[in-house]
Amino acid sequence: MKYIHVAVAVLFDADGKLLIARRPEHLHQGGLLEFPGGKVETGERVEQALVRELGEELGVDVTHSPKHPLICINYSYPDKNVCLDVWVVEGFRGEAQGREGQPLFRMSVNDLTPETFPAANKPIIDALKLPSRCLITGEYTSDDDMGSGLERALGCGIRMVVLRAPALDRSAYVVWVEGITGKWRDQFEFLLVHGESGLSLMKDTDLPVDGCHLTSVQLSALQDRPIPDSKWLGASCHSLAELEKAHVLGCRYGFVSPVLPTLSHPDGELLGWDGLEALTKCATFPVYALGGVDDSNISQAREAGCQGVAGIRAWWDNNLTNV
Repeated sequence: MKYIHVAVAVLFDADGKLLIARRPEHLHQGGLLEFPGGKVETGERVEQALVRELGEELGVDVTHSPKHPLICINYSYPDKNVCLDVWVVEGFRGEAQGREGQPLFRMSVNDLTPETFPAANKPIIDALKLPSRCLITGEYTSDDDMGSGLERALGCGIRMVVLRAPALDRSAYVVWVEGITGKWRDQFEFLLVHGESGLSLMKDTDLPVDGCHLTSVQLSALQDRPIPDSKWLGASCHSLAELEKAHVLGCRYGFVSPVLPTLSHPDGELLGWDGLEALTKCATFPVYALGGVDDSNISQAREAGCQGVAGIRAWWDNNLTNV
């Protein structure tokens, strides 16, 4: 089957708006919006392809624009396999114009809706909306102690929190989440419940949470997506099989672990950065590196194809620096 390597640009202008094109009606998936880019030629680096394609398509120069990988998506069509190598490109020189007759739009990230793009672009939109760091709540001794942990996370700029509390039964977990959403809902952009109690909470209550994070055990047991498509569904994955199952269930992000040694599992079998990269290349959604990582590892995680890093102790306990 034919394989096509495509360089895709998430191109920001000086005002922080994205430059988006509309596909001509006569082309495959015509009329849908798309991120600019094109095929990577033999022997060409992705950065070189981006410079060439954006010059040809839009008449802009991004030679010296800051660039970094966002996500790599492998997508199968009936007649070909496509690898979308997506990079963020910050700024450009010149006046952008649709040199192939395509209309151009400037849009904010929050304006992007998946149904107006080809299906293969949905993970790109999710990756743009998700932050580079995700906190998993850790142990606490009292409500005040728990509040201190969330305060520290806010001080670190954390926007996404998975509310994990394995010591609580379902009823206690619901009360705990109710208290957190009542006080902290507006402080965090993404609040996600966790595990069996979290899934039950989403089915039986209308608490204002954004989605649910599945354990690997739940992931293996489920046959269908357990929450509406509009909600964020994530999962903990440790293998290619679990990443594939998460794709089947419609997960929109995942944790891949363990990457490095942790205080709780110092002698466990590790993926390392090479093993992490091998798995992220197979993911169809944004993934976070988990296990022994913190802010200092974000760049390395991105180089391995990750959205960023997830952890507990990196931001929950100010006396510890790794997960």
